[in-house]
Amino acid sequence: MVSPELIAALQELNRADKFQVLQFLITDLAQTETPPAESASSTPAWAAYDPVEAANTLLQALQAIEPKQS
Repeated sequence: MVSPELIAALQELNRADKFQVLQFLITDLAQTETPPAESASSTPAWAAYDPVEAANTLLQALQAIEPKQS
């Protein structure tokens, strides 16, 4: 339970300071509840293509949606 002294101190803060407290709390919660972004067993999304193959795939997709201009 949150102490009444803490609640009173938070209520006395100005708007900007209250937002800073919120930002701190949200960041703290995100860091403690979010699993690490990448583990040793995960495969990065970019690993599916080498750079040249990825560029060619992107070029083909763009050409498919853009009308050819002659």
